[in-house]
Amino acid sequence: MDQGLGDIFVVRVAGNIVDDIVLGSVEYAVEHLGVELVMVFGHGKCGAVDATIKGGEPCDHTASLIEL
Repeated sequence: MDQGLGDIFVVRVAGNIVDDIVLGSVEYAVEHLGVELVMVFGHGKCGAVDATIKGGEPCDHTASLIEL
């Protein structure tokens, strides 16, 4: 890997969702760190989405993913 510390700004989130915190992090990277390229990746078979579909009681802060 040819990237050093500070060369890549990564924001990860469960559930393939964008909330104000994620969006604010991306805005910060662009506006204050000079990021010129933003890449958005998603994935299939998301565990957070699967757990929501299967039902049951969410634990702790996982409920905030379901409420969106």
